[in-house]
Amino acid sequence: MSPIIGTILLVSLSLALITILYLAVVVPVSPPAPYIGVSVAYSPHQPYYGDAGLCPPSTGACPTLPAVIYTISQLEAPAPSLSLIDLIFHCNNSAYLYGGLSAMTLTPSFPLPSPSSPQLATCGSFDPSPPVPVFDQLLYYQPLHAGEGQLTPGDEIVVYLHAPVAGSPAYAGAPPWCVAEVGACTLELLYTGSSGAVLLNVPLELPSPPS
Repeated sequence: MSPIIGTILLVSLSLALITILYLAVVVPVSPPAPYIGVSVAYSPHQPYYGDAGLCPPSTGACPTLPAVIYTISQLEAPAPSLSLIDLIFHCNNSAYLYGGLSAMTLTPSFPLPSPSSPQLATCGSFDPSPPVPVFDQLLYYQPLHAGEGQLTPGDEIVVYLHAPVAGSPAYAGAPPWCVAEVGACTLELLYTGSSGAVLLNVPLELPSPPS
């Protein structure tokens, strides 16, 4: 029986070695998610693109709202594709806005969103009047270079703060408690190309003035 047992052990070891070699060489390993750093600034008069009637693309004469601007300041190569990044705006432990980052892109020359653009959900008891269903009435993504297709240092995510819109009965922007209560609202970028790794998770708050 010894030769038979030895043969079985040899075959088993060979299969184990082949399996290990296959896993090491053939099975791809997901690369780590790239690191992202942001700088935060406050803008008291940021152009508001959320109402095409008040902000026609031909003139660009838009009302303004206060806003917090997140600018990509650092980016570890390789730069992630916009098609692999989701944006989530958390408000009162719920996803007030969730969608692909590229679908939330606006440029000053053509600020109109498409009919299939991501829409706002609900945030606690917050009920702006009239309803604000489209992403650009809360925030928008503006790349440094239009059409680049990848996240780039200098790209911006602009989040409006709750305020009346000049020339309209509407209010827009994040609910007022987002900045009144620490951690009530957060902005998250999710990298779908690497097992749902979180690229960025920052609270919506007014940046401290420079000392």
